[in-house]
Amino acid sequence: MGYTHQGQPIYPVVGYTTGGTPVTADQVSGGALRAPVMTNSKAILTLILAFIFPIAAIPLGHIARGEIDRSGEGGDGLALAGLIISYAWIALVVIAVAALMIGL
Repeated sequence: MGYTHQGQPIYPVVGYTTGGTPVTADQVSGGALRAPVMTNSKAILTLILAFIFPIAAIPLGHIARGEIDRSGEGGDGLALAGLIISYAWIALVVIAVAALMIGL
């Protein structure tokens, strides 16, 4: 930490707000650390199942997103990605089966 010519302390920048404003060390509240956010295990499983067994991933993804909304856990993006991939796979299979049935 340095000082100005008038004797005022110059605090180092330790981060930025979402608006881009720098946050200096003197502005950080004292030492309370937050616990890391846990990722919902059903959300992880949804993304994995989306590639292996998409029919099972759809209800699991919706359950995971509901749990995430209620608990505040992380993983909403994983569950959403799993749902999107699962719905896309099922749509492609339905289109392929329909194409085969009409002889394309």
